Amino acid sequence: MRIIGNRGNTDRKVQAVASGALASGDTVIVNSDGTVSVVSGSSQTEAVGTPTVFETSSQSEIENQASAYDSANGRVIIAYKGSSAYGTAIVGTVSGTSISFGTAVVFNSNTTNYISIDYDSNTGKVLIAYLNNSNNDGEAIVGTVSNTAISFGSASAFYTGGGQAQRIGCIYSSQDQKFGIFYGDSAGGSYPPSGQRVVATISGTSVSFGSASTWYSTREVNLQKTCYDSTNNRFVTVFKAGTGISYTIAHSMSGTSFSTALGPTIIYDSSDTTEYSDIQQFAIAHDSDTGANLWIFRGALDSGANDYQAKVIKISGGSFSIGSKTQIQTQVTTYNGITYDSTAQKFVLAYISPDQGAGVYYRTATVSGTTPTFSDAVEFETGEGRSGTSVTSLGNGTVVMSYVDDDNSDRGTSAVLQIGYLNTKLTSENFIGIASNGYASGQAATINAKGFVDDNQSSLTAGQSYFVQTNGDLGTTADDPSVFAGTAVSATKLIVKG
Repeated sequence: MRIIGNRGNTDRKVQAVASGALASGDTVIVNSDGTVSVVSGSSQTEAVGTPTVFETSSQSEIENQASAYDSANGRVIIAYKGSSAYGTAIVGTVSGTSISFGTAVVFNSNTTNYISIDYDSNTGKVLIAYLNNSNNDGEAIVGTVSNTAISFGSASAFYTGGGQAQRIGCIYSSQDQKFGIFYGDSAGGSYPPSGQRVVATISGTSVSFGSASTWYSTREVNLQKTCYDSTNNRFVTVFKAGTGISYTIAHSMSGTSFSTALGPTIIYDSSDTTEYSDIQQFAIAHDSDTGANLWIFRGALDSGANDYQAKVIKISGGSFSIGSKTQIQTQVTTYNGITYDSTAQKFVLAYISPDQGAGVYYRTATVSGTTPTFSDAVEFETGEGRSGTSVTSLGNGTVVMSYVDDDNSDRGTSAVLQIGYLNTKLTSENFIGIASNGYASGQAATINAKGFVDDNQSSLTAGQSYFVQTNGDLGTTADDPSVFAGTAVSATKLIVKG
């Protein structure tokens, strides 16, 4: 960056490389790397649509929902334990705050449990991992979406160990373009199992696996959830073991193998509460903007203020940085689901609250450092909810929340939330001036800075003070943050930060 004119009585300009195109008269900020960009922003009013049934069967087996978003086709896929307890999937199409569904398709004609699903952005397919109760094998199957329909290849087993595959998680790595499948192995003993992991790769409509490896050999893993930390290209697992102590561990993928990158590290024990052995209902998601992983969980039923809690887990400098316990609410929660939306830059939590009539609620959350902040709870389903709440982001400020409506004959149901947000690059400190001309991205740009009379404006009122708005416009009232742009001396001229 170069400043032109250093004397106080000299008009000043700044020269810097444009990051993104600039138009003549644009308000401009300086970025942390010294480049300059146009002030821009977007907003959305928070709204939730009417819940919509995706599974009309009134049988009580409708449960164990998991969901993913197919970004290539713009479709949500919900995988669940459906009628007759079979593994079933259905495709949803979102429009505003409404969702409609195609025809449900069975992918496993046996009792199916521990269902997990994620989307492969490289192949444009989804992978569903699950327990086939007919043989206790862990299996995975590739799904292909076409309009509102989904078709499947043949199932392949990633676990045939003679015990049972439990607590299965199927998570995609965007960098490695492969899936990590994390599960418990109960072979050779009773519950709880040991922790296992395996790499899965999609080719066409088939899936292949690397060799399974152990990430926690002690037969004490009785609860586990995993997310993909795209900031560090690591899979982060939270789990409870032994006497109830909770841990986190980071896995590194290389080719078709896994290794342990960090941990296990204690994240919750008797130093947090005497009820640490009773916490449950884990969920975790990654914030790709701050690099934080937000872990939410339910405390002991009799622990009062410990009932709904959260901790931030970050990978920093080759180690874990663990935030303090944060109370979300005192009421008991069940079936916690969580996702992160990069457009809204917020987490969305969905859960059922038995202490509040068993309605279904959502909250949003943001993270600063290792401290989370939560919005007030919103009840979007007043009927009694049940079973495996799943939350999936479309990446555009919209999420789909799915659950079982116990008051509507146990039917699988979804609701669409448009997250309320205001995104802007503007801060109270980074505004530097107004673009003197139009510039392409990467071009050296000249910015009219403090004290310069910019003559690239229109429709100003002489003598009026103007403020930079969060969307980059000039206005006569301060926005949030409040940034003074300058004073107009004519309809087309503004003394920058005069």
